[in-house]
Amino acid sequence: MTITVDNRVDRFRKVFTLIFLLFGAIHSSSAQNLDSLLIITKSKIKIGDYVEGLNDLLKLEVHFDLTTPKPNQSGEVYLLLANCYNYFDYKEKALDYYSKSYQSFKTTNDSLGMAMCLTEWGDLLEDFGYTDKAFAGFDFAEKYFVKIKDTSLLVQVYNNQSSTYENLGNYSAAFELLVKAMALSKSANDTNITITTYNNMGDVFRKQSQHQKAIVQYQKAIQLAQLSNNKDQKRAALKDISKSYFELGMFEQAYLTHVEFFELNSSLKTKKKIDEVTQLQLNVLESLNKSRIDELNRERNIAQFKLVVTIMALAAIALFLLGLLGAYRYKTGKEKELQITQQKLLESEMKATTLKNELIENELAINKQKLEEYTQMLITRGKENTPIYDANYTDNEFTDSIDKVRALDELSKSHLLTNEDWLEFKDKFELVFPQFFTKLREQYPDLSAGDIRLTVLLKLRLKNEEIANMMGISTDSVKKAKFRLKKKIAPIDNEFNIKNWVLNL
Repeated sequence: MTITVDNRVDRFRKVFTLIFLLFGAIHSSSAQNLDSLLIITKSKIKIGDYVEGLNDLLKLEVHFDLTTPKPNQSGEVYLLLANCYNYFDYKEKALDYYSKSYQSFKTTNDSLGMAMCLTEWGDLLEDFGYTDKAFAGFDFAEKYFVKIKDTSLLVQVYNNQSSTYENLGNYSAAFELLVKAMALSKSANDTNITITTYNNMGDVFRKQSQHQKAIVQYQKAIQLAQLSNNKDQKRAALKDISKSYFELGMFEQAYLTHVEFFELNSSLKTKKKIDEVTQLQLNVLESLNKSRIDELNRERNIAQFKLVVTIMALAAIALFLLGLLGAYRYKTGKEKELQITQQKLLESEMKATTLKNELIENELAINKQKLEEYTQMLITRGKENTPIYDANYTDNEFTDSIDKVRALDELSKSHLLTNEDWLEFKDKFELVFPQFFTKLREQYPDLSAGDIRLTVLLKLRLKNEEIANMMGISTDSVKKAKFRLKKKIAPIDNEFNIKNWVLNL
């Protein structure tokens, strides 16, 4: 049976390998098409053509439903979509796509993608009240870009972080970040980020009513934008510098700047707002129905082929599982038999253990009875003898050291309980209380033989009269011996109870 299962496993392993190679060949061509379209889309967005860029990105998003993109492609497309929607002030949609992008990069463990996403996402998070998350994202991005030594991306982090501080009214922190960004942007030789930094510095000065300084920064941004033909950055600088002109009472310059701004704004396709974006989504679907019918049909055929291959693979897995089912049933039957046998053995062991415990309990009961009978015999015999010494002292007499010594010696050296009696009694006692003498000597090594005999008799809950009869001494001598024993055990503790101490031994 085992040989048959192993042969089937080997056969199905080869079939699955062939199926996975087939899937790889199908997806490779689609991934290459996505790469090309993504490069073109990035170029459009970089030159400020956000409308055409958004059009291409929406096509790519629809394309994802029909093919499987590379691990990082979906995160990159979602990030670009978020930037476009954020540009059109459609912030809720942008927030959703930033979240999708971050999760996609996180799934593939792409730290660079995560850092780029958090750089753009942070400023928007602050708008929705997630200030702590925004700064945590900036901190992650900054550390990663410092680690990989990417100056351009690091400047972008500082610019976005400064905007967040600016919105919070912390202009000093925003200005410090922009100073760092300016120093790095010059070393990076990146015109676009330098223009952005000038514009942001102008915003900081303008919001602090330092309009002269703001105008200087905006003018630098406009000059660089003019040289690099960056109309979008120039438009942003013109819009803000006109506000500073107006605040300073330079109404003619403010008017001329506004005219230039509106002329430039009317020439850019980026003037379209969210209503045009919604219409753009409809245009994308219409374009797909017209220009990509053949491509969609081909992709549907591929999807159908995948479905057929998947069904075949599932059928092969079903046959494989049926082949294993027989072996499993056989193995399960053997396991049940083994379990029944083990259960019977366990029950037998439990019965043997129960019987053994009963025997031990019976033996202990017999030993207790023997000890009680022997103890009673010693008590009775003690009554028939005359005490060696009658210690009827007053309290003042007992305080005398000579009397204490005599009372203790009387108990310790009593011979009415002979050595033979003691040894026999001790053997019976140890059957009921094993290790009692050993533990007592270990814990209290200074106890005398008489102290130990008194402790043993107290352990049996005997009264003072019974102890006196067994030891052949007076009751007062027993009380004094107990007092002496208490002083040895707990000389300072006035609350010490000798009966409780003996019972807990």
